[in-house]
Amino acid sequence: MALNRFGLASIASMGAAAIAGTALAGAHTWDVVEVFTNADGSIQFVELHEQNGGAGEIGLANKVVSCDVSGNSFVIPANVASPASFKSLLLATQSFADLPGAPTPDYIIPADFFNVGGDTLRYGAFDTWVIGAGSIPTDCVSSFNRSGGAALNSPTNLSGETGSVDAFAGRIADINGDNVVDTADLGSLLAAFGSAGPTGDLNTDNVVDTADLGILLGVFGTSCP
Repeated sequence: MALNRFGLASIASMGAAAIAGTALAGAHTWDVVEVFTNADGSIQFVELHEQNGGAGEIGLANKVVSCDVSGNSFVIPANVASPASFKSLLLATQSFADLPGAPTPDYIIPADFFNVGGDTLRYGAFDTWVIGAGSIPTDCVSSFNRSGGAALNSPTNLSGETGSVDAFAGRIADINGDNVVDTADLGSLLAAFGSAGPTGDLNTDNVVDTADLGILLGVFGTSCP
């Protein structure tokens, strides 16, 4: 089939457009920037962030987030919508997703995804973050941030929804503040039973009664070491 110079120019133009489209669908400016875990690894999140304002850095499909020590990995199943500039991607366990105030994870990962004691997290061939032993806090409210170390957790998902979580379910009933709901807290509540509080008034209705006792018993035995 003969092609005139206009046909060749058209083919060249289409080829250039295809190459440009491929280039636009990059994915190399995303980094792992924040991780969070409780002591047993059941509540975790990993946040990726597009660092350079690249609108076309949308090609995340089939990129792998992996952990050297735990051996776990997650394959991102789809690209993100353009523009990708400074967006976040939130990978989290189901137990994190169930917490009050948690932004909706973009993807669910298994519990113990990364090693609580320290790990090396990788995003494809583009980013490696070595987190030293003992660096990740497990106080149920602090995360480990790549730029600032331990700080109040601030998970953000792809749609921009953000917040902070408390992984200690018994916080409300930890009357003596020792990070465990136990007989000491129960004793404090019973000692104040029938009073106006504030000790033991867990639902802040100005009376320590069976409603407060029910709240405490509902989280009895929970802790955040």
